[in-house]
Amino acid sequence: MKRIILTTIVSILSVSTFAFVAFANNNIISHPNSSVKYNENPAPIYTANNKMDVNNFISEEKIIENIRQTKDSQILSKELKTWGNYVKDEKEEGTNYQIDPNRMVRVINIKYPEGLDTKAGFYKNAVSIDVFDAETGNLIESTVTGDYQGRA
Repeated sequence: MKRIILTTIVSILSVSTFAFVAFANNNIISHPNSSVKYNENPAPIYTANNKMDVNNFISEEKIIENIRQTKDSQILSKELKTWGNYVKDEKEEGTNYQIDPNRMVRVINIKYPEGLDTKAGFYKNAVSIDVFDAETGNLIESTVTGDYQGRA
């Protein structure tokens, strides 16, 4: 009797193991980021537009409407330039591969003498550099410097 039970258990385990291995081999899952599908040099999201007519860009006034201003804020500079020139002029670290170096951007520098409250905290004597895509008006980058006072 013990021999029949042992033989039955061994048979069931053998069949189960065989079925599991056969099922697993038929359902091989490839990694979603396999080297076959991964693009190491994707096209930028913001493509070059430096050959476009300036009239096709969002106006400087419309961009400035989207910037937070206070009673004491002062616009220090407004420039229309390529992303590549902005990065070179501001000595930014790193490269943003989503933006073509020949993409036009509007760079607005604003001074906040009485300070600016941000998500990171409050800055006295703050200067904000806001970079907007000239064609869409999307904010690409914003940097605030000044005397950091911490969070409230």
